[in-house]
Amino acid sequence: MKRNRFFLIAIVLAFVIVASGCLGPNKPQGRLPSQFPGLIITNFISDFPQIDAGERMSVEVDFDNVGDEVAREVTGVLIRRGAFQVNPFIQSLPADLEPPITDVPSGDAFIWELTAPQVTQERIEEVQARVFYKYETQGFGTINFVPRDIIREKGISAFQIDPSTSLGPLEVEVVANQPVVLRNPISQNVSLRVTVLISNVGPGRVENETFSGGCNKALDCIDSVRIEGFGVSCRDASTSGDVSALLPLDRKFDGVRLVEGNEGKLTEVVSFLVPDASAATSCQIKVTATYRYRVDSDVLNLRIEPVT
Repeated sequence: MKRNRFFLIAIVLAFVIVASGCLGPNKPQGRLPSQFPGLIITNFISDFPQIDAGERMSVEVDFDNVGDEVAREVTGVLIRRGAFQVNPFIQSLPADLEPPITDVPSGDAFIWELTAPQVTQERIEEVQARVFYKYETQGFGTINFVPRDIIREKGISAFQIDPSTSLGPLEVEVVANQPVVLRNPISQNVSLRVTVLISNVGPGRVENETFSGGCNKALDCIDSVRIEGFGVSCRDASTSGDVSALLPLDRKFDGVRLVEGNEGKLTEVVSFLVPDASAATSCQIKVTATYRYRVDSDVLNLRIEPVT
């Protein structure tokens, strides 16, 4: 009987652990690519699936901002309209969309008025919309500077880079070979290679408005990437010959290219001034990618009937 009681208790404990998901604090479980890709097109519809020659109809593209940042200067164009004529007097003005509030996304729509061409027999024309918007994605990481005796006491696993990224169509990851082991107890300059990895996880592509930096064409080109450091050990030793005049890490790069529209990489060697090498300190790295992104709707197949 006692054995059965223990067995029941074990089952209950196992159920509680599974239901809670973990024994420690709740942590983000990660996300699937394009689960939160910034601005998404939710619908592309027409007034009617078919129309008579010479008649007018409207098409509408609906979209939501489901990322972490403001979608700025949202604009829309028809990249396919077949033989339809577009009314030039009905134009959608650029708009900004705030990020979601309590999981409720902010949404908007663009509408175009189309006139069907004259046809002598039934015809199918394709119509498709493209939405542009400006966005930012931020990536974070921690670089730890730790004396050798503390590393021996706590182990390397106690000092993680702890990377994270805001939700958007691009992901930004900070990579560095750390923790940095300090062998000299006095202040010192420490050179470290900091790498930024940028991945396109959204349903569209980056498209810059101008050529800049390492880009020879606008498609797949990020406007700029800014690397900033926050913390006592984030002063950039290259900013001044005077230790007292050193500035925090703050470097900006224009025109960072995504290879085949998917991934980009930026590597920078930074010399950090560690003011107190006898204690464990850190530098919080923030990377901000600023870019213009585009997403395409599904294709509408609209049937045009001749007038008899």
